[in-house]
Amino acid sequence: MHKHSFFYFFLIIVFAVGNTSKSATPVAGQADYNGVMENDFKGWVRVDGNKFLDPQGDPIIFAGLCASDLDRLIRANQWNERYFGEIAKWGANIIRLPVHPELLRQRGWDEYFKLLDRGIELARQHNLYVIMDWHSIGNLKDELFQPDPPLYKTTLDETFKFWATVAQRYKDEPIVAMYELFNEPVANRERFGECTWEEWREINEQIIDTIRFYNPNALCLVTGFDWAYDLRPVLNDPVRRANVAYTSHPYPPKAQKPWEGNWERVWGHVADKYPIVCTELGFRPEQDLLYGPEITAYFEKREISFTVWCFDISWMPTLISDWLYTPTVSGRFFRDYLQGRASAIPVIVITTQPAITTNVIAGNIFDVLTVSAIVTRDATLSYQWYSAATNSNMGGTAILGETNSTFEIPTTLAASGSPYYYFCEVSATEGAKSIRSNMAMVNVFNPTPITTEDIPGFFTPNGDGINDTWDIPKINEQYPEAKIAIYNRAKKLIVELRGAQMPWNGCDSNGNLLESGYYFYQIEVDRGNVKPVTGYVTIMR
Repeated sequence: MHKHSFFYFFLIIVFAVGNTSKSATPVAGQADYNGVMENDFKGWVRVDGNKFLDPQGDPIIFAGLCASDLDRLIRANQWNERYFGEIAKWGANIIRLPVHPELLRQRGWDEYFKLLDRGIELARQHNLYVIMDWHSIGNLKDELFQPDPPLYKTTLDETFKFWATVAQRYKDEPIVAMYELFNEPVANRERFGECTWEEWREINEQIIDTIRFYNPNALCLVTGFDWAYDLRPVLNDPVRRANVAYTSHPYPPKAQKPWEGNWERVWGHVADKYPIVCTELGFRPEQDLLYGPEITAYFEKREISFTVWCFDISWMPTLISDWLYTPTVSGRFFRDYLQGRASAIPVIVITTQPAITTNVIAGNIFDVLTVSAIVTRDATLSYQWYSAATNSNMGGTAILGETNSTFEIPTTLAASGSPYYYFCEVSATEGAKSIRSNMAMVNVFNPTPITTEDIPGFFTPNGDGINDTWDIPKINEQYPEAKIAIYNRAKKLIVELRGAQMPWNGCDSNGNLLESGYYFYQIEVDRGNVKPVTGYVTIMR
């Protein structure tokens, strides 16, 4: 018997004695976990095969957002009608409410649950279902948890107590649609201890039995190891209880491209037999912008529900940048997607922005600005380039005939009018909302020769942060395509660079440090009448 099994059975006995008005009994062993229990969950969200059914018995796919902990939102003065209303405006039909064990203890159970009651009432007012989430990270069996931040520490006993409290308190609240038993299990890794899938499954079954004693209608969510990512054991050894769905947190770093194949192999295949809710996902601006469109397309293909993390200004990856609810890059995508999903309107995503700054030489302009975009669902993209008088895409003048994803910078631009500003507006059929690219600034320079006066005669690449590289500003600004060849004293080529690769760090083409001494250079520019420049540069280490 598991070391906490005594507590589990003792808990049920205590609840039975303390709630004599209730005739329900524990549900362990009463159900075919591939079918429906004797209590068929009518009037509640429930599982039917690999789908969710709403209280009316119609199939439903959940698409929503994750809140941050109510303790955090109370301190930010955001646990209010405005917060829930904004989530509903974004097109969500469900909100995930994470409860961190440490914050629950700090605030006190009574006060915390009273505040939680308020959140559930606000969700009801805005037609949002609720996922209740016990937000811990680690190995619940061995009670080893992620230490930083120090919010996740709990115990098996406290976990049973939490879910018994939730089940008893909200047993008549169908709006609390799902009980996410544990946020992110981690095991079989350094500092997290050992736990097999069989042990983890049995712990979840005990928690479900505790919940179902008070709320036999509760739909429970179970996840796998690797920070709630890996569901591979499920099909061969599922949780042996009815009305159970599974969760995964498919953040971009968890899978290599091609994403879809990896998602399918590790967790997505479970959707063949059971419903899946991806209760956390999202991306940071520096991550691949293709992630949003690809993951949502996969959800549509597999009919997978999801909630995006996190509707907060600092809990990463953030969906908003301020408490005016200004969306971040990822927030803008998911807001537009959720709103478009609610109205079946496609969403456009720009995946490659035009270069922010391009330097060209008057009379020899051949540069191109490029934008790349994709659109969800079956819609056709179109493009229109604009010029602007200032560095803002809020106005602009449409450029006649420039309706491709690439734009050739006009060859007639003069240095006297520099800088010039351009952007691209991307549109699509089927009612999609058009979006505009970032601004592209084009600096035009008159051709001026490069002379030895522009070129430093020595540099000291010794790592002290002073004069560590050979830098030629005019090359960077005016001649990014220039070819710079470096030779040793024997006139052997040791490295060749382009202007855009400058400054030079004093290494050869294999990355090896060159010895102190002088080296011969030749700089060639394929524009105008700019003549090649030759000379010597000295490395002093």
